[in-house]
Amino acid sequence: MKTNYTLGFLLLFSFALSAQEAGMLKSQVIQYVDSQEKNLIADSDKIWAAAEVAFQESVSAETLIQYAKANGFRVKVGVAETPTAFIAEYGSGSPITGILGEFDALPGLSQQSVPTKSPLNAGEAGH
Repeated sequence: MKTNYTLGFLLLFSFALSAQEAGMLKSQVIQYVDSQEKNLIADSDKIWAAAEVAFQESVSAETLIQYAKANGFRVKVGVAETPTAFIAEYGSGSPITGILGEFDALPGLSQQSVPTKSPLNAGEAGH
């Protein structure tokens, strides 16, 4: 019976330690994102203002490529014979996480950055 309690305590302790580690990692991620806030908002605003439609998003792609390179990513440009498509890789080994980012604007959706419908340039592309 004592062994079962000891095993249970060890399992509970290891779970608590993992939860504590996860909490620390979450805090580090939040701190990092907070430290990058101005750069992230500037890049987001630059992409918003460019409002480039599919396969023509040269400013948007270059903005994201430069941000990735500045943060230590290896970048492959022109993926799938598409000049604006790219892959940014960081680290090595497993697990591998993939994220698809869509950053092209849509025709006819020009919009000021306000919560009501208010075209920036009527009839032009936007996000």
